[in-house]
Parts: sequence; structure tokens; C-alpha cells
Amino acid sequence: MAAGRPQEYNQSYTDKANSYLDTIGKNLPSIEGLAVFLEVHRSTIYDWKDKFAEFSDILEKILAVQADCLMNNGLNGKWNATIAKLILTKHGYSDRSETDITSKGEKIEQSVIQIIKPDAVENSQIPSESETVPSVGTFDGQNND
Repeated sequence: MAAGRPQEYNQSYTDKANSYLDTIGKNLPSIEGLAVFLEVHRSTIYDWKDKFAEFSDILEKILAVQADCLMNNGLNGKWNATIAKLILTKHGYSDRSETDITSKGEKIEQSVIQIIKPDAVENSQIPSESETVPSVGTFDGQNND
């Protein structure tokens, strides 16, 4: 890679970038791979992406092919599935599971907890179960932001 000033963009870079996917064979395409292929810095690639729509389209195609390769080769066992999953997070994919807590098939009822000001305890102002007092906050088991 050339050191010093950033490379000036010209049409030859677009043409060469278009041929990048054809030359990598079964390897995983990447922005870094394109930078090595074009003999420019990675930051130059991102700079051109922001300045030139045609070059931005090429990068989007590279990322789409990358995600497709990761999914297909990770699923069929040709590539390490853990690494494929890790890289796919950069494409917006995530691994998430949800747990439904039940008891013998029935949902567990949620409790309501009242937080009472400390001075109410000192002054024996603790309400009975039938009374309600203003509280600092109430927790009903759900996130009510």
C-alpha cells in the first residue's frame, strides 16, 4: 500500500473494485480484502464510499455477498458456525432466546411491591393491606420506563 497522501479516486478503481468479487474465489469478501486488492488504505475505501455513489454500491454488494456466504457456509458446515455467527452480528443479525416462566403450565402471578419512605416506618404509618399510601415507587415485575 502506498504511504502518505490518500489516493485520488478515478474510474479505474471502480472497474477494479467491480472485479474484486470475481477474483476472490471461495474466500469471504470484505472491505479489508478490497482495500488490499486495490492497494489503498481501508480509511480511503470508507472515504470513497461517502463521496462516490457508484463506489458505495460496490461496497453494499460486497457486504451482501459476505452475509450470504456467511449464512450458507456457516449453516452447511463448510465454515466455522461460531465465527460466521460472530461476523453476522456486524450485519445486524443477533442470537436471542426468550424464556417463558411457568409453573405446571400456568403463568406465575406477578407480585406488586410498594416501597415506603423510611420516615413512615419510624412514625408507625405503615398501612394495612386494605389501605393505600403514596409511595416512592411501585414495582410490578415489569420494566415501565
